[in-house]
Amino acid sequence: MRKKKMTLQRPVVLGVVFLLLIAGLAMGMAGGNGTAHAQIVLPTVQLFELIQPVPTPTPRFLKLRPVIGTLLTPLPIDELTIVTITPSCGKATKIGRPLSVQLPGNDVTCRFPFSGRQGRVVSISMKRQSGDFDPFVELFDPDGLRLAYDDDSGKGQDSRISNFRLPGKGTYTVVARSFDGRGSGTFRLAIEPGAAAEATPDSLCTGALLTGRGKTAQVPYDGADCRFTFSGSPGQAVNIAMDALAEGLDPELILLDPDGKDIARNDDDHVDTLNSRIRDFKLPVSGQYTVVARGLEGNSAGPFQITFWRSDHCKASAGLRDISYGEVTGDGIGCIFAIEGFQGQRIKASVERLSDDLQPEITLLDAGDNIIGQEIEGSLQLFLPHDGIFRIVVNGLEGTTGRFKLALKPVWILMSAPLCGGLMESGDFRSDSLRDPSTECRFSFDGKAGDNVTIRMTKGNLTLDPYLLLLAPENRSHDSTDDPLALDDDGAGNRNSLIRDEPLPYDGTYTIMTHSYEHRTDGLFFLSLWID
Repeated sequence: MRKKKMTLQRPVVLGVVFLLLIAGLAMGMAGGNGTAHAQIVLPTVQLFELIQPVPTPTPRFLKLRPVIGTLLTPLPIDELTIVTITPSCGKATKIGRPLSVQLPGNDVTCRFPFSGRQGRVVSISMKRQSGDFDPFVELFDPDGLRLAYDDDSGKGQDSRISNFRLPGKGTYTVVARSFDGRGSGTFRLAIEPGAAAEATPDSLCTGALLTGRGKTAQVPYDGADCRFTFSGSPGQAVNIAMDALAEGLDPELILLDPDGKDIARNDDDHVDTLNSRIRDFKLPVSGQYTVVARGLEGNSAGPFQITFWRSDHCKASAGLRDISYGEVTGDGIGCIFAIEGFQGQRIKASVERLSDDLQPEITLLDAGDNIIGQEIEGSLQLFLPHDGIFRIVVNGLEGTTGRFKLALKPVWILMSAPLCGGLMESGDFRSDSLRDPSTECRFSFDGKAGDNVTIRMTKGNLTLDPYLLLLAPENRSHDSTDDPLALDDDGAGNRNSLIRDEPLPYDGTYTIMTHSYEHRTDGLFFLSLWID
């Protein structure tokens, strides 16, 4: 169509030019002496300026203006930086597919997304094949939070994250780089299936079980398995109790024999509780047994107490924190119950005989077998002198035997001076109490600049609404409650508080402050601290 328009307009243009020439010639003749004026011969440029109103087709090159304008638009500085100085490194991968990767140069980070499911155990290795860099590997969850990292756990300076259990379903990212950001070369990256039986448990949910001793632990996330061990012989009868210490955890117990075979399990001990019990189970062989404690079907997490005892000396005894039943058999050892308490906590232990022949004696011992209190057939009420594991032993006076009922519960009566807080280290798990809504508990720990800390505060009753603050060392920025280094109200869900992977800016003694949100509630709480 455009060529056709141009063809139609040429006669018009030529006609106008011809008329102007004729007019100019006539004007020259009218000048008088017949001399033609030079002005009547118009330059070509002037001529086209005069005829500019005549419509002309748009030149084709004008169609390039939008494209040229886009190309010449200045790019933001950060986009220019990414395009010009950061080489491409990394790509999506799958479990079981090793990659050979080029690390282009200084300050380059290689990212490898992969899909994972909850409970899947993986091992990640980064092996240098050439070059002069120190391998460093990290694992991030789908929300971008760092779950694990390693520098030199492989051969030489190679990096390896061994047998890590993925906490949920989603796209995880492996980040591979140089430890100090310097150097280049090639490396082999492998994300491989791990050994589930060898997966490293969380530091707060593993250990040996001792008869009569309770142990406080925590399922750190949905899908995590806590593993505890004990030694046994054929025919021995054992009891294992798992009691949730906070709302949200639905306990499940599994007993594995020395070969790793599932030989007993329990979800709910009875219809009125979610707590789990394996009662009077007779061991089939000699060896080391494993107790798996977890949230039911991997769908819950939180703090709990696990108690292990043998039925050899106390028949059909139950766990604590409720009414328990036992039988003194006359062998002189008595029935042993374990509890964990904190300094200043007041407890009440009551024993009632159910057999006429029994004359029960109740004794409270600390972990060093020091007698804290003792009572004959009645109630024992006292304040615990320190934090730790305590044992309640029920015996029969003068060799008497028979069945009894034991009731144990905390008594929330305020002492004249509030006692809460104290020193903590990485891996510590503490229980404490806000004795009234105005109470504030302060815990301290030593940290170094560059450390990452994770602090969790979990309520121990239905009413408490925890609130958590992290304060920097004294005389440093963020050392006051008005301007804390970090704070949280409900970051752990279910009104529990979580400060996660907070980097420490200084060397020194940091303070963890715990209280209830807006100082409205009180009650028992649990506090844990990790430092990376």
